[in-house]
Amino acid sequence: MKLLSTIRRNCLSSFMNQSIKVKILSSMLALSICMILAHMVISITYSYRSILDSFVQSSLQDISSAQNNADNLLSIVENYSIILATDNTIQTALTYHAEPTDSELSVNEILLRNQINNIIGTFPRINAVLICDVKGHVYDSGVTILSPEDTWQELTAAKGWKSTAPAPYSISVIGGYTRPNVISYTCPVLNWRSGAPLGYLTIFVDEAYVQSLCSPGENDDYHMFLLSFGDALISTSDSSELYGKAPVSVSQLGGSADYISDRENYYIYKQYPPLQCYFVKEISKSVIQNTIHYMELFMITIGAILIAVTVFISILIARHLTHDIFRLSNAAEQIKNGNWDVRIECTSHDEIGRLAQKFNSMIEEIKYTTNRLMAEQQSKREYQLELLNQQINPHFLYNTLDNVCSLAALGYSDELTGLVNNLSSFYRGVLSKGSHIISLKQELNIAASYLKIMQTRYYNTFSFRIDIPEELMENSILRLTLQPILENAIYHGFKDHLPGGEILISSQVVQDTVYLYVEDNGTGMDAELVETLLTDSKRSDPKEGFALKNVHNRLELYYGADYGLKVESQPGHGTRIRVAVPHCLWNRAGGGPH
Repeated sequence: MKLLSTIRRNCLSSFMNQSIKVKILSSMLALSICMILAHMVISITYSYRSILDSFVQSSLQDISSAQNNADNLLSIVENYSIILATDNTIQTALTYHAEPTDSELSVNEILLRNQINNIIGTFPRINAVLICDVKGHVYDSGVTILSPEDTWQELTAAKGWKSTAPAPYSISVIGGYTRPNVISYTCPVLNWRSGAPLGYLTIFVDEAYVQSLCSPGENDDYHMFLLSFGDALISTSDSSELYGKAPVSVSQLGGSADYISDRENYYIYKQYPPLQCYFVKEISKSVIQNTIHYMELFMITIGAILIAVTVFISILIARHLTHDIFRLSNAAEQIKNGNWDVRIECTSHDEIGRLAQKFNSMIEEIKYTTNRLMAEQQSKREYQLELLNQQINPHFLYNTLDNVCSLAALGYSDELTGLVNNLSSFYRGVLSKGSHIISLKQELNIAASYLKIMQTRYYNTFSFRIDIPEELMENSILRLTLQPILENAIYHGFKDHLPGGEILISSQVVQDTVYLYVEDNGTGMDAELVETLLTDSKRSDPKEGFALKNVHNRLELYYGADYGLKVESQPGHGTRIRVAVPHCLWNRAGGGPH
């Protein structure tokens, strides 16, 4: 405890001895990084559970589909058993008034074999049919019975469906005979007139066909097997494993449908009472973990980007907050040395800003009253321009990142790649190395990236076209002039999100002015709203026109009252917004017009 107290006291003392800039920067970084890391941990944990649940639900659907196929097979076999058991020829052959002679048995054997094959010939999934009478005779559909006496006792004791077992017969194959593994259905044969028992009928289906009902497709990476309630494998893709020990035991399976896991695999299972077994789907953990790995990699990448952005913003904020303090200290030192021409340009309204203003007032009242007023006006103009430039809606980034998470969780890799590329292109253009003035080509690239992002978010309910001649691409323009106008067109013009929306960006040059037009075929606006949209009138709705007023005010502040926006709209006929900027080339070296 004493050691921890000493360490904490030393750390606190070291922190308090740092400069204000270091204190602000370290505090903001620690808080922001902790919040980002906490969000990443929660998101990854939640996404892991969501992906696993998705795999389990998908697997249960696959099992249900396989069980439906099995139900269809069992139903067809049961229907054939009814047809065979009630067939007049079969009933006649099994009705004895006395012990049949050998010749009568031979005739019955041929008669029954032909009739069985005539009935089941259209359904090749039946491997064999055996019929035994009450006298101890067994008739077959064309197979070799291994032990007629044992077979008779086994068939007369069976009832209903029996899970996979070695067949009591062998069938001829190329090069010899084989004894298949089969599931069977046994029913009594009763005289349809008197109800007297005539014998038993058993239909056999090859286990390999049962396995084919639940085999995966070419692109599926899983294995499905049937586990009997007696803990034996009764159907699997590898016939050598039949009747052996399964990767899981019945005692591990709880409930009628759920999943369990071991070190390497997940096992999703569902009971199937007709065959007294479980359908079990085995999926390697690597399949799910690969998906989770890509998700984690994406989250880590986003987290790293956010941390980098946080570091960058924290440095800017810390520099901004302490800049005036250092300048005030330097100015005081210069005044002490006799330099009365020093000035502090203040861009904030906090305590430090007010102190700097008081400092400027004191110096300027002594010698430079006129110059002080001019400096304040210039400072105010720059502040207003910067303030308006920072009022771009921040929710666009949050909503787009939400879409990125949704596409990752759903596995839409192509849409996700396109969205991230457009988002990267958009913010690369938005930052523009800090320059307020960029080329029209750069501004159109920002606009195109933004529109592609919104097309993804609004499921391509609108299209856009940019029709600007190449000779205007190097014209200068204020950064983020078009994006708020496009945002307004999408949110308010296409607010019903119906297909068929169109946006056109075109241009016109008149003398020394370039006119850019943004047209949409959206819902439009009435004349009263259009009239107040770009003004500060109390009748104007701040939610409807904030972005447009922002752009209009920025253009007027930078270029003058002859430039800005003009809105033309009619309800139901879309909106046309004209942007007027000077016709002047963008200076690549200096980042401004010339």
